[in-house]
Amino acid sequence: MSDYEGKRVVIYFWVSWCPSCQTGLGYMNDFHNSYSGDEIEIISINLTNQERTPTEVMEFVKDEGLVFPVLLDETGQVAKDYQLYGTPTIYIINERGIIEERIVGLLHKEPLERLLLGKN
Repeated sequence: MSDYEGKRVVIYFWVSWCPSCQTGLGYMNDFHNSYSGDEIEIISINLTNQERTPTEVMEFVKDEGLVFPVLLDETGQVAKDYQLYGTPTIYIINERGIIEERIVGLLHKEPLERLLLGKN
């Protein structure tokens, strides 16, 4: 997270077999293409310990054309560290590295934009 100091960061936890996660990945991709950069970064963490293989996850990432960083939680330790109990889950981290929001479940594109950009 030190690489993102001074930026707001959206961390998106997901698994490839979850329909809501798949929909949310599309929203994250759209958001990344439209807004990511100097002030906001999108990263995702796949709960790889709940998938068949890491190779299948990376094939899924390629097939879906995901353009933001995808990290693999192969042991489940990151999910434990973030006290995750469902997917998809979104964490919004402020510029000082403090968790501002935790949203469990699908967050549609418009509410995401309102939350991150203050759009009405």
